[in-house]
Amino acid sequence: MTSTANIVLNIHKKLKDGTHSVSLEIIKNGKRLTLKALKVKCTQKEWNQRKNLLKVDTNHTKTTYRNFEKANRYLKEVKERAEAILLDFHTNKTDFTKEMFLKAFLGKSDTNDKVFDFFEEIINEKKEGKQSFRTLVDTKNALFKFHPYKSLTFTQLDYKFLAKFEAHLRSRGNIGGGISVRMRSIRSIFNEAIRRNIALSKDYPFDTYKISNLKEEKPKVRLSLEEMKSFASFNAKEHPKLEVFHKLFLFSYYARGMNFIDMMLLRWEDISGERIYYKRSKTGKHFDIHINTKLQELLNFFKENYPIETGYIFPILLKKGLSNKQIEYRRKKVLTQYNAGLKKIANAVGIKKSLSSNVARHSFSSNLQINGYNAETIKEALGHKSVKYTRVYLDNFPKSQIDDMANSLAV
Repeated sequence: MTSTANIVLNIHKKLKDGTHSVSLEIIKNGKRLTLKALKVKCTQKEWNQRKNLLKVDTNHTKTTYRNFEKANRYLKEVKERAEAILLDFHTNKTDFTKEMFLKAFLGKSDTNDKVFDFFEEIINEKKEGKQSFRTLVDTKNALFKFHPYKSLTFTQLDYKFLAKFEAHLRSRGNIGGGISVRMRSIRSIFNEAIRRNIALSKDYPFDTYKISNLKEEKPKVRLSLEEMKSFASFNAKEHPKLEVFHKLFLFSYYARGMNFIDMMLLRWEDISGERIYYKRSKTGKHFDIHINTKLQELLNFFKENYPIETGYIFPILLKKGLSNKQIEYRRKKVLTQYNAGLKKIANAVGIKKSLSSNVARHSFSSNLQINGYNAETIKEALGHKSVKYTRVYLDNFPKSQIDDMANSLAV
């Protein structure tokens, strides 16, 4: 049995706009088995009959066809996918039918093996559980820009695909750290798919594609203790519009590097006695933080100056009953304002660093290290998950020791 896959222009049928459709053609034992129209149409002048791709002009500088490179990449990947399916049929000596090929090509199976569908499933689960899902949404969107059709399966998500995706991200200005975030998100989705018997362990690509090779070109921005003192000395009375951002940053720093989304969701009911209790959105780890003098001053400030009916401590989510979409809109809007405000504060106090919300967390951890605390203890303070240090080992650190660490950073 012999079979081939070709991309062809249907020159015998002209569409209403004067173009012709481009199709995937399967030839089995010398006979055309199926002809599937693709998402590309063009004129005969725009088609390279020899290469079965869209062509450029004689100077190789432009083409009359819009999005020429993206369309050709799509056509090549369609052909590669079809050839891989045919090879699989040939290897297994399967005398396939038209319906069998289409089922394999369209990604239809008895299990939910479509990557984008599974992304959406996990995102919705995290939304319902009020866990952080923004990174997964951003990764899914970036992946779809690179692979703009929903037929992507976990089998296709191999080393070659990830390498091409990495190159695509770099071409769009991403660097190691940002690419690493995208790849870690894909890895987490793949691992969860394996646990749910949706993907196979034999197809796991991250044994060969090493995320650790994506080096962070830019060091994380941190403030030293002296710089934190300068930041704390900011005269908010002279810049009243920046006061709330100044207080938010200090709260994050004193609250063991609490990140922005967890601050946004923090409620007055999460406070009991002299402690704050909350679950970190990103990891699901439960925290309880001692309210030291600095934190109490900040809590008093927000209670007196920003009384809101929602029950939240910070003036970010100002209305009750917001949908997930509305909450996400507010998160992005206020975070943008917050980061812009921090840069103005840094400029006002003479800090020559570009500040953002994450700098508070980075500064907290680095200053603990400078004060002599070891890496294992700091990981517990930050709530990091680690393969090397198990939860049982981390829980051995007494609460009073972590309280003393956080209290030592008063400026």
